[in-house]
Order: sequence, then structure tokens, then C-alpha cells
Amino acid sequence: MSGRKRPMGLKGSSAKKQKNEEESHGVEKPKEVVDDHTDEKTATVLLKNQSEGISDEIAELEEVYNNALQSIDSDQQQATLLFQGTIHECDYIVKSKDNSKTLHTLPNKLYFIYGSSLFNLSQLAEPSDSADYLKLAIERLDQALGDSSSEQNLHNVPQWKILSSLGKAKLSLAKSLGESKDYLDSALENLSSAISELFKITNSPDYHEDPNSQDPPFEHIILLLDMVLSFAQGSADIDQISLLTDWTKSQLKKYNGSDLPQELLYFDAKCQWVLSSYYLDILDQEEDNERDNSDLENKVISFLSSAEKTLTDAKTKPESILLPEIYILLGEVLLNKGNFQDDEDIQSEYYTQSVKYFKLAQKTSENPEILSEHLQEFVSEWDQ
Repeated sequence: MSGRKRPMGLKGSSAKKQKNEEESHGVEKPKEVVDDHTDEKTATVLLKNQSEGISDEIAELEEVYNNALQSIDSDQQQATLLFQGTIHECDYIVKSKDNSKTLHTLPNKLYFIYGSSLFNLSQLAEPSDSADYLKLAIERLDQALGDSSSEQNLHNVPQWKILSSLGKAKLSLAKSLGESKDYLDSALENLSSAISELFKITNSPDYHEDPNSQDPPFEHIILLLDMVLSFAQGSADIDQISLLTDWTKSQLKKYNGSDLPQELLYFDAKCQWVLSSYYLDILDQEEDNERDNSDLENKVISFLSSAEKTLTDAKTKPESILLPEIYILLGEVLLNKGNFQDDEDIQSEYYTQSVKYFKLAQKTSENPEILSEHLQEFVSEWDQ
């Protein structure tokens, strides 16, 4: 194998889009969490300036929650305050209903906002508090799911959306607790159900993606698949990685069509890439040992070749321009295959091809920093 150092670039670049949305994987931890209960109560006053009716309360509650989501990137302390205020008001409404002993049920949107606020607060909280917030979030989202079949007109949250949030919270809790197979299995069950519901929508012959939709179903499928494989990339347990990649491939089979679109082909190839990365890391650790690692090397090459074939199939699709992520992944695959070549001319050819695809990713992406630092360094080095 060549002595050229293998860049590890995709792990950081695969996460995208989700910073300002409720479906985000998480946000950067703030240096200090605001816990000002006086200000928290002030925030909830915004919800009580109109009618006392539950419909108006939920609408105003949702507005404050959305403002909190929009504040995550620009002002995390303000976001924390607004999420705390939302939680405080949700709790107030639930307790008021319980104390009144009325027979009417609360809209599931209330419990969805309650649980989602707790989830987002878990991402802003200190790591030591994160698990507690996540457990509470799961409780409230479970309540929302239990009420999702009832008729709640405009305040009814689609079941797939609640299932997605439940799966995301359980996945985060599994990660927070380190080893928690029960939460991981339950998360995958929820996410699988959510994707099934979403594919029912997108597989319909009458379905057309609305460019103005705030929750486009196909894009949401992409986000969920990306979230699970990102979790797999951060794992050092091959059994867990295999579970997550097998799960991902099983979800792709739900697509109702003869050929997968390029977005789904990307995830098919990425499963092979994640598995190859696990064994590549082992090879890196074994580099100074004199043991025969040919079996490991053959495993890596097999996974890389499988990924390359899938990505090459994506290139034959009628779309004139591929996703930047496909170009990056194909570049990574070719670069790593090049690292296994003893013939310098063949190796150079692989590297040249990988650089070509990295540059295509830059050209077709609106993000000037689409390449990770390691990959950008490799491109600059190769151009010299």
C-alpha cells in the first residue's frame, strides 16, 4: 500500500441543511445554559395576550416554538430561553386540563411541541443534563403519538412527523448513554415506521413534490437516512455498524420503482463506504505491525468496489448534474482504492480521478466549503 496518508473526509461533510429545522441532528453546545425562571415566565406572557381558547393558545405556542428554532444559530441563549418558556407553557396547559377534569383531549400538536422543545433543549444543555431532557422528550412525544389518530383538525400532527421525532430522540439518547441497544432498536423501529408512511406518500402515482412545502416527504426520508448513517459513522462497534447499514438498505427497498433515484443510490453506496471505513481504521492502527492483513485489505477493497459500482450507476441517471455528495463519495472511494495500488501509474490515475470528482463537487455545490479540510488539502497538494 502507498505511504500517502488516507484523508478521512466525508464524516463532517455529510451532515447538511438541518440546523434551523426541528429535524436537526443537534446544535453546537453553548458555553452557558440560561436558567432564568423570571425571564422564562415573561416569555410565556406572549401566549396569553389574546383568547383563552385552546386553539389560539396552541397557535401562539407554535409561534414561540418556531421563533426558538430560528434563534438556534444566531442566539443560543435566546433559543434556550424560548424553549424553556414553551415547555413551561405546555406544562401549564396540561396541568390546567388535568385539574379541570374535563373530558376533551388536548391536540397532539401540544405534546409534539412539548416533546420537540425538550429535545432541542437537550441539544443546548450541558452533556450531563442531556439524557434527562431526552427521556422527558420521549415521554411527551409518545403522548403525541398516542393521540395522533384522533381528529384534531388543523392541530393534528402527521404520524410520520411524530415517529421521526421519537426516533431521533431515542437515537440521541442511545448515543448519550453510550451502550443502550434497547433505545437504538426502538429508534430504528420508529424511524422505519416513519419512512414507510413517507414512502406511501411519495410512491403514489399522483405525488408531486411541492417546492414550497415546509415538510417535503422525500427530503425528509433523505434526512432520516442520513441521520442513521451518520450515527453509524461515529460507531466503533462493527455489530452496531452492520445493524445500521442493513437497516438503511432495508429502507431503500421500500421505494416503489424499478431504479433508485440518485439520492437513494448515494445512501446505498454510503453503506458500503461506512463499512469500508471501519476496516480502513483497523488497517491504519495495524500499519506498524508485521502481521498479514490481506484478509482485511480484501474486505476493504470489496466494499469500496461495491460503492464504486453503485455510484457509477448513479452517473448513468438522466440528471445532467449529480448531487455534490455523490461526487465527494465517489472521489473518496477512488482515492482509497488508489491507496491500495502498488503500481504508481495506476495509483496516480486513481488519484487524478478522485481530484476530478472533488472539483466537480465544488463546482456544483452552493457551499464553498463542501469539501472537508483534509480533502481540500489533498486537492491542493495534487494540483501542485
